[in-house]
Amino acid sequence: MGNSMDKILPGLYVGNIRDAQNKQKLDDHGITHVLAIHDTARKIHEDKTYLLIEASDNARQELSQFFRQAIDFIHQARLDGGTVLVHCLAGVSRSVTVTVAYIMTSTDLGWRDALNAVRGARRCANPNYGFQKQLTEFESVTLDKERGRFNQKFPNNPFYESDIKKCRQLLVIHRDWVVHGDKPQQADYPLPHNAYKQNPTLDKIEEKMRPGSSQESPRLLEKLERSMKSASSGQTWSGQNMDGGKSQNPPNSENLDQNMKRDQNWANQRVTSSDNKVNTTTRPKGVVFSDHDIPVDRLSLEADDAYNDNFDNVALTPRLNFDSSSADSLNANQSEVDQFFEMK
Repeated sequence: MGNSMDKILPGLYVGNIRDAQNKQKLDDHGITHVLAIHDTARKIHEDKTYLLIEASDNARQELSQFFRQAIDFIHQARLDGGTVLVHCLAGVSRSVTVTVAYIMTSTDLGWRDALNAVRGARRCANPNYGFQKQLTEFESVTLDKERGRFNQKFPNNPFYESDIKKCRQLLVIHRDWVVHGDKPQQADYPLPHNAYKQNPTLDKIEEKMRPGSSQESPRLLEKLERSMKSASSGQTWSGQNMDGGKSQNPPNSENLDQNMKRDQNWANQRVTSSDNKVNTTTRPKGVVFSDHDIPVDRLSLEADDAYNDNFDNVALTPRLNFDSSSADSLNANQSEVDQFFEMK
């Protein structure tokens, strides 16, 4: 709802029901005529001239049938030296629609420019979809005939030039508001002193944050390591599983460290084939940092590099699979692994 009535053209205001009820405000703005268009339109002040139109703010409401009556009322009041307030309940849809129809008829503006001109003075102006469709049909079907009737009834319109000038000003205001909004200009808030001066402290922090930097912060690496531990154990920093549930068996920090070292040793262990063509790595499948989370079900030994310049001479280490239900079975099968490497 608009906060107050807004002046659209000289002698023409758009407002809401509260504006129409406030006699002091009406007198302050020189309102002599009131066009009330809403469901319960009625006369409020005896010293004002009223045009009462009962219409609902509904897209199916045929508002265009009242255009001619409203246009004549507004223009005649202005010719008599009066000032008109067009209002509905909120001053957003119905009152704006009939005001746009009046501007279209008394000037050469189409419905979009007329609506944007009203928006330039009243930001909340926004007829519903059905009313905008009726304005479109009014422009394409009825407007030329209605302008002819209007010019015949009110020849030598004294407001034409001033209304065109005012509408152009409002269109500029609306365009600038659409592009820039309500933000103040840059000059109103100048930049602080030395705003673009380089900050040595920030540069040093940025250098530490850069991966691979010689000054890389140990704390960052420590945080990364803790994050990896938490992710591998199925937990977040809040002690919850990745699926959002609470962890029933929190991992032991000592076991985490031991398992990380064990996994690192596995990753670094290299087995060189007899012809020294390919280095193979023992890489366990399904290994995680916490034994309680996901059991190790197999151990696979495979080549790291599948291709080189002479593919025929590549020695691939076969894959061994061991059926086991937990990480403890890995030690029980260690002898088979040792025998496999002795054969190689």
